[in-house]
Amino acid sequence: MIPRIFTTVTAFVLILTMLVGCRTQGNDAFTVTPEQAKQIALEDAGLTAEQVTWLRTEPDREDGRVVYDVSFRHGDTEYEYLIDAVTGAITEADRDKDGLF
Repeated sequence: MIPRIFTTVTAFVLILTMLVGCRTQGNDAFTVTPEQAKQIALEDAGLTAEQVTWLRTEPDREDGRVVYDVSFRHGDTEYEYLIDAVTGAITEADRDKDGLF
C-alpha cells in the first residue's frame, strides 16, 4: 500500500513540476502592464495619450518573446511599437506618414 501511495504522489509532483515549468519557460511572466507599455511608447514618441487617436495595446509574441504591440496615430503619422513585456525595452519602433512610401 505504501509503495503505491509513494508512486502516486511522486507522479503527481512530477506532473505539477512539468506544468509549472512549461508556464514559466520563455519569459511569459509579464512584469510590464499594458498601461506601462503604452506610456513607454508615448514617451518615446514625445506625445501624451490626449494627443493621439486610435491608441491600442495588445499582447503578442515576437521571436519567442512576449511583447506588447502598441499602435496609435498623431495627425498624419501612425506609430507602431513592440515593447518587451518582461523588461519594458522597446524592441521595435516604426513611424509612417500617410501618403509616403
